Amino acid sequence: MPDKAVDKNDQELQDQIVTLRSTSKEFVSLLQSLKLPAPVLTQLQKFLENVGTIPGQVVDLLMSTIESTYDEKITILDAVDLKERIPKAVELLTRQIHVLKISQKVHDNVEGKLNKKQREFYLRQQMAAIKEELGEKDVGEEDEMTVIENRLNAANLPPEVQKAADRELKRLRKMQPASSEYSVIRNYLDWLGDLPWTKSSEDMLDVERARKQLNDDHHGLEKVKRRILEYLAVTKLQQLKGDVKGPILCLVGPPGVGKTSLGRSIATAMGRKFHRIALGGVWDESEIRGHRRTYVGALPGLIIHGLKKCEVNNPIFLLDEIDKVGSRGHHGDPSAAFLEVLDPEQNNTF
Repeated sequence: MPDKAVDKNDQELQDQIVTLRSTSKEFVSLLQSLKLPAPVLTQLQKFLENVGTIPGQVVDLLMSTIESTYDEKITILDAVDLKERIPKAVELLTRQIHVLKISQKVHDNVEGKLNKKQREFYLRQQMAAIKEELGEKDVGEEDEMTVIENRLNAANLPPEVQKAADRELKRLRKMQPASSEYSVIRNYLDWLGDLPWTKSSEDMLDVERARKQLNDDHHGLEKVKRRILEYLAVTKLQQLKGDVKGPILCLVGPPGVGKTSLGRSIATAMGRKFHRIALGGVWDESEIRGHRRTYVGALPGLIIHGLKKCEVNNPIFLLDEIDKVGSRGHHGDPSAAFLEVLDPEQNNTF
């Protein structure tokens, strides 16, 4: 059914036509920014110039170009009166304009952040821009990744470790924080960044200084102190030859005779940090070697914990109560795991 002629004296209808004209022009300008074919835009603009005389046909054309549901289109067709049809059309057209603006903004944000090295992250950037529009973007997410990357760079990792860290960091960037594996990889990278890969204490291998320190801290025990001084002298000679393997002393005796304090005195005499590991009752092999990363909450072993706490890579470790290590069970044999820790041929790759 054809529309009625437009009443020039109907002020309400004329106001609605003015609103329709301005809204449709804004819609066309957005279509131009989306780089639609020029002939299509030219024909559309010419048709919109007649909105004052044939507003009903302009509404029908616009409704055929925008995204709308079947029910919305039926509503427009049922509205025979122009005063009823134009406001409904303007409402749907305004909604489409907002959708186009958001889409254009998302596209501009992603395109602005893109360069040759970031093309593989295109979808991730686009998703982040969409989250920002929805108000769901985690502002600290990218900052968190930057902090982790800076910590790893500042740790001066060895080449093999740096390669593994870069691989895990790349995986972490692609994961959702809610994933269980996210926390495992994040914890792994935190440990890599916290370990003292290049930080070490400067040795003071002075036998006379060590003799004075031992005598000041302990009365008697002459045989034990002489044996310790012999080890220190051999260690100094090995370092002069370029052999960096440290000796391992075994102190045997009942509780309370000064084994732990002797270890602390050796650390003080050498100018190193001291760390005591109590092994009484340790029954799990993973306490020594560390847990497999397949488990949620996996952590390194006691040796790595000690390195992190001391913040240097050459502290004096005292493995206390090693004779009270738990027996072999379904969790492995912790005493056998100590072979990798104590054997000089194996502990350089522990």
